[in-house]
Amino acid sequence: MVSIIGNMSHSGRAGRHEVVMHLSDRVGSQAYPVPTPVVATSVEERELLQTQRSFLAVKTLAEQAKATFVGISHIAWNAPLHQDGFINDDEVAELIELGAVGEIAGWAYSDRGVLLQEGTNSRVASVALEQPAHRLIIGVAGAVKKSEAILAALHGKLITGLITDEAAAQAILSKI
Repeated sequence: MVSIIGNMSHSGRAGRHEVVMHLSDRVGSQAYPVPTPVVATSVEERELLQTQRSFLAVKTLAEQAKATFVGISHIAWNAPLHQDGFINDDEVAELIELGAVGEIAGWAYSDRGVLLQEGTNSRVASVALEQPAHRLIIGVAGAVKKSEAILAALHGKLITGLITDEAAAQAILSKI
């Protein structure tokens, strides 16, 4: 199991949702977490972190994956990136102002699914997303509050498949 997103805040606090660790324990496989924060404190820090041998090894494994499962979330006050301390109040306000509606692996995107060129995206220390996705990228998200973010990810071809719940599917279909 290989992660594509860091799992620490600016201050070094670990996130609660390290899915790769939970899954690898469950199936008895090795786990390869990304050894970085979700968002670095500067572009220079991100560049330095992404030169680490451990990051490069995980990135190479992630790029060789036949299938990648990614969580999709919305951008809002107390959405997961904000609630878990990966971005602060000023950063979430900036993303909202820039028109971000969703995020995948820390990468914020617009209502058309276009990755933002500004805001925290310049400092995201996760493995880069392809746009459009050139391999099997399955988005996993549910709940009506995430429907705009899910629809935008589909429009922008950030994902090639989707696992969702009935409420989110109905909300998405009502927007098409």
